[in-house]
Amino acid sequence: MYALAVPLSKPLALVMLLIGVVALSMTTSCESVRTVAPNPEARPASAAHPTPRSQIPTEPLASASAPVPAASTAPAPARRLYIHPLGPALPDADAEFVQRSLAAFYTMDLLLLPRSPLPRDAYYAPRSRYRAEKLLEHLQTSLPEDGFRVLGLTGHDISTTKEPYEDWGILGLATVDGEACVISTFRTKKGAKSPEHARIRLGKTAVHEIGHTLGLPHCPNQGCLMEDARGTVATTDTEYDLCPDCRAKLEAAGYPLATGTTIPWPRPGE
Repeated sequence: MYALAVPLSKPLALVMLLIGVVALSMTTSCESVRTVAPNPEARPASAAHPTPRSQIPTEPLASASAPVPAASTAPAPARRLYIHPLGPALPDADAEFVQRSLAAFYTMDLLLLPRSPLPRDAYYAPRSRYRAEKLLEHLQTSLPEDGFRVLGLTGHDISTTKEPYEDWGILGLATVDGEACVISTFRTKKGAKSPEHARIRLGKTAVHEIGHTLGLPHCPNQGCLMEDARGTVATTDTEYDLCPDCRAKLEAAGYPLATGTTIPWPRPGE
């Protein structure tokens, strides 16, 4: 039950957590949706602001004998990934496990925001659930200034549009190469053997969705956490790690992965 993922042109590309592949302005889905249409008012995932030539100060050239300043060896500040619990129907243990799951893969500062109410304008009364694309909009606008990515986490059912369905229940929705994603525990419980089993599914989904926000598409390699769920949350039960191909893509894009960490779930079959 993953989301729809769609590479759209920067500044934004979106991913729906719908399981399966759907065309929605070039979107890709996993059982529950993983992409949606871009929000033109949202901040781009990253934006370079070059200084116009007219604003670049001019200074005399240094003489050949002038000392050359030593290059700074200070490490770049770590990117910050915020986890934002939404609504009361989410146990603290779920948020904590998602944090552990992300820490096993991504070298970012993982910070937990205070729990906040689900936005009323995202509520879809005919099905008593929340529209994921609306939640993405709220997550983007509430992202702290020092934030790099934000993952919304809720225990309520969420949905989006997946042709031919106007309202399709999903596991989550993410912005490809963008700032925000949202996931729900609601569908992780379907057919789960225990609360721990459902929580493991949630952790895997979180790693998958953040992978989309870092630019990863769905992966054809069986067992990879970026694999398309193909319409069922049970696909997560056969997944374990990011495959070498996906790891190489992230490293090449400038996203180093964690080393020496323990993946917080067993290998399939163990």
